[in-house]
Amino acid sequence: MRTIREPEVLTRFGVTPDKVTQVQALIGDSVDNVPGVPGVGPTAAAACINMFGDLAGVLKATQNPEKFAAAFKEAADAADKALFKLTGKPCKYG
Repeated sequence: MRTIREPEVLTRFGVTPDKVTQVQALIGDSVDNVPGVPGVGPTAAAACINMFGDLAGVLKATQNPEKFAAAFKEAADAADKALFKLTGKPCKYG
């Protein structure tokens, strides 16, 4: 068994080591029989956990759909700006 350090965890999972299980709870884990949330993959799960702090924060945010949508729009706008800096082309989502 190989131990991975925090930089590799961040690269592979998009979150710090203490948040990996939170991401797995959202995406599911067939080995541990965790169903996950349909349609949520690793990238979206990591974004949710990073945005709202933990699974409890994600669940709380979903109780206020406007706040949840606004947070995702803000993240999408930031991603679009970063993409534009890299490529000179906007993402043109939505």
